[in-house]
Amino acid sequence: MAAPADVRAIHSLVTMVRSGLVPALDLRAWADDMILRYDVPPLWLCNLALAATTEAAEAAIGDFDDEQWDGPDDDEHLACVFLQYAEGQISWARCLSAAGAYADVRSGNWTCEEFYAMLTEFEATCGSADLATRQFAQVTAKLGSAIERIRTLRMVHVGHAPK
Repeated sequence: MAAPADVRAIHSLVTMVRSGLVPALDLRAWADDMILRYDVPPLWLCNLALAATTEAAEAAIGDFDDEQWDGPDDDEHLACVFLQYAEGQISWARCLSAAGAYADVRSGNWTCEEFYAMLTEFEATCGSADLATRQFAQVTAKLGSAIERIRTLRMVHVGHAPK
């Protein structure tokens, strides 16, 4: 079986879908393209290429199982969450809550307390836009390279900028 050139890109794209940044249906054209790189493509990739509904596409992504993958890269997953905020898909409070919930079940570079402390401070100011801007800048300074990687991969493989 021929392997794709960039297994990490596949992991990142799966992370984009699982984080909610990219709708699963948006990966159908990418899946069509990837199938050509395999002698025998994995079933999940074929199912994704053929998916007619969001549910079918999400089920195909859910079947992704790669022995080389031990789960999403924490910075990339969080970059996806913070990009959703930056693109107006979710509120700042929802962003911090989602980041905290994600960090709570992972044992990576981030702790849930970091995000929940920011959320508590944000809520104490009744949703200060200035505080949200400062907090966003603080987090994205640490996530800069992951954010750029996700943005680039989304443009190259999904084929569009955010809506």
